[in-house]
Amino acid sequence: MLAATQDRLEQEGERICEEALPAAEAMVGAGMRPPAWLGAMLEATWSRRLAQILEELDGVTDPARYASAMDLVAQARHLGLTLDLTAAATWFDRMLTQRLDAIAEGSDASAWQEFLELLQVAARLTVPLPERALQDRMCEILQTRVAQLLETLSDPRDPTYTLVNAIVSVASKLNLNTDAPRVRLRPLEERFAGDPSYWP
Repeated sequence: MLAATQDRLEQEGERICEEALPAAEAMVGAGMRPPAWLGAMLEATWSRRLAQILEELDGVTDPARYASAMDLVAQARHLGLTLDLTAAATWFDRMLTQRLDAIAEGSDASAWQEFLELLQVAARLTVPLPERALQDRMCEILQTRVAQLLETLSDPRDPTYTLVNAIVSVASKLNLNTDAPRVRLRPLEERFAGDPSYWP
């Protein structure tokens, strides 16, 4: 009985929010705050909609597919609303952890670049990330995978160079210290810096 009532309330809330949105935007444009009841309804409705958008994406890794979610959060911010990001954070936690495990041992630099862009998407959505879990996994990758890659790297035109840079960029985004791999890369970069044939 409660579930049926909730469904009806959510549907009615969607309709009211859609009808009242132009007025709310006009009020904000005039320097006024929307009434509290409307703000609360918009926050509840849009928080639920954001969670639904992410669930429908079902782990999609193409950052461009998150445009509607980012537009929704930007609109809420413009209206001075505070969305409940609990469900969104849970979704990103699961998706990013699984994605990091999937690419950890691979050699596809574009996959790491895509992961970096997903972190940037989460930041733009202001979704709190499972930073500690991701940091722990990335520390392991830096100490093992990156260290092994650096042992064999001798030419900046080698795809391994692009791969290492992509991994280091992700680690940096997660606020990890990346001085060690950067120090290892620097002599290689300096050695070929004066030869334009090595760089696009």
